[in-house]
Order: sequence, then structure tokens, then C-alpha cells
Amino acid sequence: MKHRLEIVEDGLLFANKYPADWAIHAYYPRIIELKPKDLLCVYRRASALYADDARSWVLRSTDNGKTWQDEGRLYDGSQDAKHYSYSVMNLTQMRDGQIVVTGHRFHRPTPTTPMYDDKTGGILPVEFVLHRSFDGCRTWTPPEVPTLPDRHIFPYDSITDLDNGAWLSAGDWEVIGAEKDPLKPHVMAVVSGDKGKTWKVLAPMAGAGRGSPKTFWHTRVNRLPDRRLIAYAWTGDETGQKMLTLHRIIGTPDATKWSAPEPTNLQGQTNRPVSMGGQNVAVVMSDRESKNPGIYVALSEDGGLRFDTDRWVQIWDAYGTDSIGVPRTDKYPSSHDNIAFGAPDAIRLSDGDIMASFWGSQRGQMVVRWARVRMV
Repeated sequence: MKHRLEIVEDGLLFANKYPADWAIHAYYPRIIELKPKDLLCVYRRASALYADDARSWVLRSTDNGKTWQDEGRLYDGSQDAKHYSYSVMNLTQMRDGQIVVTGHRFHRPTPTTPMYDDKTGGILPVEFVLHRSFDGCRTWTPPEVPTLPDRHIFPYDSITDLDNGAWLSAGDWEVIGAEKDPLKPHVMAVVSGDKGKTWKVLAPMAGAGRGSPKTFWHTRVNRLPDRRLIAYAWTGDETGQKMLTLHRIIGTPDATKWSAPEPTNLQGQTNRPVSMGGQNVAVVMSDRESKNPGIYVALSEDGGLRFDTDRWVQIWDAYGTDSIGVPRTDKYPSSHDNIAFGAPDAIRLSDGDIMASFWGSQRGQMVVRWARVRMV
């Protein structure tokens, strides 16, 4: 390997200063670079991972991430017709100048209804929501609820602004509630031709539903120097219970065709790839299956298929703090009930460094953090 990765700096985005007074946990940080040294972060605050009081909050840095200023809630929910919990708010800067936040919200039917069905692992019905800012993220529009082609589609990724003007997101196929859906978990490209108002399925990305020998979740897309698209699917066997290595998929620039998923040598789950130029690809990922769980970043010099696992970098050590409260279940996604770290994201800054963000457990609280990683 000609290159390696190293941590340059790391730090805290948010942690509750008064845990004896309020239960405030932080999750799902997403960072973009508005311009050199000017960064914006959207993350989720709640009293628990799926709590009813969840809202998105905004942080801003004007010194390349060294310090962060709290800009309050993105949206307070006061205009909603009923009470919603908001989650996984992704962040994208579009070519036309608007900043778009996409995510989900749900309404709990009773106070004792859990997020995931104990028997099927099915999720509560969720709505795909979208916020926009046209003034550098000083103000935000109320949530829009775009039209999706099927209620089982769960767009997980931020938006990729394709060269043809369409907007792309990667969508998971989710079981709803007590349903026993015959389709295995798979991922599809969903696109919008009207700037996020309506969406349609464009192409399968990993697995096609019936007959697929493997199960796939949570791909997140980045763009290679030649304009092709790259993503890594969290992959399981046909039962969805045994986790396999991340599988690479390559898409055409218009996202209409995707390569067959290829196994890599990375044993990971949620992740984000970052193109580092040429054939160099870094992947920031969660590792829950090893003896040393945590958040890692690894480098490939062959276009993202084989990674240097001897010199990968651990940016968050979750050993001994990788779960909370109850034993792990044997069924995904209800196994999410006890997780205590994950959902890493990453961008490449204009100076060439990687800015990674993630959440983890610190002294019993969920906090959000950042780490700057450099290829040397």
C-alpha cells in the first residue's frame, strides 16, 4: 500500500451537560461543508433512540470543525397536525444552492407500542420527510411529505445530485408492523425528477427481492472521479441473521444500472464511502461483529474492493459499551433496540481530509462526535 490513513483531530459535537436534570441523547450526525472552513451539522436529540420527543438540531462551525455553535432545533413540530418523532435527518447541498434535509417521522399509535414488532421485526409506519433552506441554513421550510412509490420503501441515504438533474437516494425495503412480507431485505435506487416532490424506483441496487440469495441494507452513495457511483451494502445471508462482509456495488452516472454486489474484506455494517482520488477509496463503517467493536475507517487502493485491514484506523472504541439495557436479539431490525453506537457518515473536505461523524455511548449517554482523518 502506498498510502495510509491517520487521525488528525477529533472532538465532540454534542453531549448533554446536565444528565441528572434531563435525559437528552444524541444520534445520527450529518456534516456538510458549505464553503472552506464553514461546516454545518444536523443531528437528532431525544430521550431514547426511538423516543417520541425526537427532533433535529443544527450546529455550525466556522473554524473547520474545531468548535461548534448550537443553532437550535431545525423544526419544532408546532405546525404538525399530530405528534411526530423525527429521525435520521440526512443533509445535502444541491447544485442550485438549496440545502436539503431528508429523513423520517413516525407517530406512535399507543404509548406502549414499540418501534419494532417483537415477532416480525417490522417497523412502525414512517413518513419520508424533507426540509429545505435557501439562505445558508439560517431558516428552514416546514416538513414536506414527498410521494413514494410504496410504503415499504425506506430512503436511508442522503441525496446525490445526479449529472442529469435527477435526485438519487438509496431506499431499503422494510417490513411494516406485524406484516410477514415475502420479500427479503434489498436496496433500490429511488429518484426524483422534480426536486424531491415525488419519487420513483429507478433500478435495483443490491438484491431484487424474491429469489435473491442474500439480504442487503443501508447503502450510502458517493461519486467516483469518473462520475460513476459507488456504495457498500450491509450484507447478510439469506436468513438476514448471519452478517457477511460489506459488498461493493458500482453504478452508472445516471444510476440506471448497478453491478452485481461483490464481497469485500470489510466486516462492517452501516457505512459511508469516500472517494480519495484515483483508485483510492476510504470507507467509514460500524463494526459490531468483531472482538473490538467500534467505528473504523479503512483504505483501498484498487477502487474499493480490497482494503488495508492491517492499518485501518479505529476512530471510536466501543468495547464494553456497544449495547445497552437488554441482551441482543437474534432478529434484525429489532436487534436495534439495544445498540449504543453507529450510523457513521463522512465527507471529503476541500482540503482533502475526511470529516467523519458518528454517535456512541459515553458514560451512559449517547453523544455525537467528529473525527478528521488524513490520507498520507
